[in-house]
Amino acid sequence: MSSSRLMGNDTDRLSLLAIKAKIGVTCSHRHQRVTALDLQSQDLVGSISLHIGNLSFLRELRLQNNSFGNEIAPEIGRLPRFQILLLNNNLIGGQIPVNISRCANLVYINFSYNRLVGEVPVELGFLLKLVIVIICINNLTGSISPFANLSSLRELFLDTNYFDGSIPDGFDRLKNLQKLALSTNRLSGVIPASLFNHSSLTTFDVTINQIQGSLPWDLGITLPNLEFFSISENQFTGSILVSISNASKLHQLQLGPKKLTGMVPSLARLQNLKGITIADNHLGFREADDLNFIHSLINATNLQHLGVGPNNFGCKFPKSIGNLSRNLEYLYIGHNQIFRSIPPRIVNLVGLQSLDMQVNQLTGTIPIEIGKVQNLHQLILYSNSLSCNIPSSLGNLSLLSELNLESNNFRGNIPPSLGNCRTLQLLFLSQNNLNGTIPKQVVSISSLSIYLDLSQNQLSGSLPIEVEKLINLGYLDVSKNLLSGEISSTLGSFTNLETLHLGNNFFNGTIPSSLSCLRGLSELDLMNNSLSGEILVLEIEEKILLQIHQKIHLLRVSYQTLVKATDGFSSFNLIGVGSFGLVYKGVIDGRIGQTPIVHCDLKPSNILLDKDMTGHVGDFGLAKFLADHATHDLSANETSSVGIRGTIEYGMGSEVSAYSDIYSFGILVLEMFTGKRPIDEMFKDGLSLHIFVKEALPGSVSEILDPILFQTEGEEEESFIRSEKIVECLSLILEIGVDCSSELPRERTNINNVAGKLHFIKDTLLGFEIH
Repeated sequence: MSSSRLMGNDTDRLSLLAIKAKIGVTCSHRHQRVTALDLQSQDLVGSISLHIGNLSFLRELRLQNNSFGNEIAPEIGRLPRFQILLLNNNLIGGQIPVNISRCANLVYINFSYNRLVGEVPVELGFLLKLVIVIICINNLTGSISPFANLSSLRELFLDTNYFDGSIPDGFDRLKNLQKLALSTNRLSGVIPASLFNHSSLTTFDVTINQIQGSLPWDLGITLPNLEFFSISENQFTGSILVSISNASKLHQLQLGPKKLTGMVPSLARLQNLKGITIADNHLGFREADDLNFIHSLINATNLQHLGVGPNNFGCKFPKSIGNLSRNLEYLYIGHNQIFRSIPPRIVNLVGLQSLDMQVNQLTGTIPIEIGKVQNLHQLILYSNSLSCNIPSSLGNLSLLSELNLESNNFRGNIPPSLGNCRTLQLLFLSQNNLNGTIPKQVVSISSLSIYLDLSQNQLSGSLPIEVEKLINLGYLDVSKNLLSGEISSTLGSFTNLETLHLGNNFFNGTIPSSLSCLRGLSELDLMNNSLSGEILVLEIEEKILLQIHQKIHLLRVSYQTLVKATDGFSSFNLIGVGSFGLVYKGVIDGRIGQTPIVHCDLKPSNILLDKDMTGHVGDFGLAKFLADHATHDLSANETSSVGIRGTIEYGMGSEVSAYSDIYSFGILVLEMFTGKRPIDEMFKDGLSLHIFVKEALPGSVSEILDPILFQTEGEEEESFIRSEKIVECLSLILEIGVDCSSELPRERTNINNVAGKLHFIKDTLLGFEIH
């Protein structure tokens, strides 16, 4: 029988049976007619049945916290008694149905955490009994003007969508409005002045939009019931208003960023504050009273979150900070110009979980009683001028997960007590004056799984064997120290290691073969040590570059392209003449790094190609001349390491060294691929060929390449040559040229590394199918 012929509870019974077949509802025989259907949090899937429209007495439908998909059934418009519709936390897509306007008795709808798209239908504005509307975290677009007609509206939450346009003036008619949350959208314009006269407002949140203008001077007077107020990440200007303190019910105040200026007024009357953020503005005048407002917060006994940076506060660290609420969990004053020492009374804040004072001008040391703040999870003092020893009491912070003391002037030993921080995941102690050995207790913290950076200190001794306990570590940097001994083979057992920096130390012995097992490694620095095993280094280098190689798809080069590029494979072609095929073959098949030798005059005209298009270095005249007149005795190390600057430097009186050939080779590569000589007229006023290429890497490489490299026949070949893939390959070669031609010798790439990288590129390019 059709549903139109059914009477009374038969309609409900058959409708429920149909719904049961779709989503597995267990029906109750208690009621003659269905007035409420509550299936929330039942792990249900599928679609909301169209038969829902036959439950004509239904007042409540609660389907939240399931996995319903598809769209909101338009049959929902056949439920005139509908009052509550909760569909939040599902996978529902499509648009809000227009005929929802027929549910004239709707009081409460919640569509949050779904996949709704499109604009809100104008017809939704006809639901004049709506009191609560929550449609957060969807993909809705267009204007929010339909909501301006909902005269009974008390709560409106539309955050995290794509609404644009301005807040309509019609919102001033919503006299019952108490909570308005429009954050994380694309709203612009200014806030209607009349909206600030809604004395009933308790929540006002427009965080992360593009709203402009300034706040009215009497904000705290006209909105005395405010509890949550946030205008963060918009384009507001002006200052923080003195009247804000009149809104004494405030428990959350968020006023940053972007462009607020001036002083922060007294907040003494805001005794209910739990959180205040004024970060990322231009507040303060770098004067002595910049942070006086902190003293006005000492009666806010529930304060949990205080963020005052970055700003322009430039004064002594206020001692009153230690008088703030012991409930304070997060204190961020970073990126200011706060100076002098950290007040010892800061240890009174025993509830602190995160203390961030990075990038200031703090001096002195860390209060020795810091270990009393035993709830600390984060202690970040990066980039200050703190000195003296690192207090051993830090070892009492058993919950600490991140300790960042980088870029200070700490001296003395790393306290072994840090080994007691058994939950530590990130440890930054780089760029200080620390000495002594690395405590085995520190490298025994098995929880260290993200970052361990001890670089740029004066640490000596060996890398403790206990480092094997850091098997889950992702980043290890002990470079630029005085470490010695052999590199532990246990490093090869690290399962997540992506970056390993051991360079610029005094490590010796053989590079452990186990390092080749580091499958996820993307950065390896072993430079400037006394290590052997160059072939293994090249294997590792190739494996590291393989991480890049995986992003490069193999290309196809036609035989015709190669013929044109090499002028019929003529053996008289010189490097630097011709297009891509010639340059590639000449550079990469050259015998780079095979035999240690000092040439002194590497340049395009001194490299010739044989019949197999392999590059050979010729004309050793300058080398012989300099060798005959040199007073410097070349050592074996110098003939295979990086160094000074080629032909140009020899003309300036530099000694004979393979260092210079590295530089010359780098310039050679840059010259060939850009078609520009180092003495080109464009290189003046501090601009050089090296800088010209370096500034173009990696995003603008195609703009500096020699146009002759793109001379091909046919649109298909043109597309191939100019493709993103080939530019990426060329970028790798130009990076080698830049690394080799660095200003300082110690920054230039070792010739063995050059060889490894070039052979990798060769193998990649030879993977092209040649017709």
